[in-house]
Amino acid sequence: MLFSEIEPCLGQDGAAAIVDSQGSVAYGEFRADVAGFAAHLHNMGLAKGDRVALWGYNSTNWLVAFFAIVRAGGVALLVNYSMGVGDAATLLRTANAHFLICGDNGQTKRREDAMEALADAAGIERSRCVDARGDACKFVDVYAGEGGLAEQRQPNEEADTAFIIFTSGTTSAPKAVCIS
Repeated sequence: MLFSEIEPCLGQDGAAAIVDSQGSVAYGEFRADVAGFAAHLHNMGLAKGDRVALWGYNSTNWLVAFFAIVRAGGVALLVNYSMGVGDAATLLRTANAHFLICGDNGQTKRREDAMEALADAAGIERSRCVDARGDACKFVDVYAGEGGLAEQRQPNEEADTAFIIFTSGTTSAPKAVCIS
């Protein structure tokens, strides 16, 4: 199970788990944030095996979102942050994404409606989108109070897909690679 790998570190609640340009997040905070955002995704209707596109720069929010998706039983669909709306929409449709978490990325810096445009082009309901752009949205502050959600993956389900990445597509169309 995903969290059993980091369990030894979780006893160090006050130690820094993540350090980025917005500051640091301790293990205890990280655990609460992941559980809270996983509960939020569950409340949005996320079911086991649903694919959730994660489109943004690497950040604390990105890590919280990734672990929360997997904890909630979803499959994280990792979208290159430099990919344009059209190309990203093709990947999301191909992978049958049902949710979108959009952080800051190359497109959102140039285009205010990038998240909405991607959701529309990929056929994702806007009610299933989470806007994590800008410094104003820190999952650490927003979802920590949502309560926890127990990890939805069971030990006998470790072969289930946890996340999907795409090849670069240098020699042909990008191909999905499923990681369990």
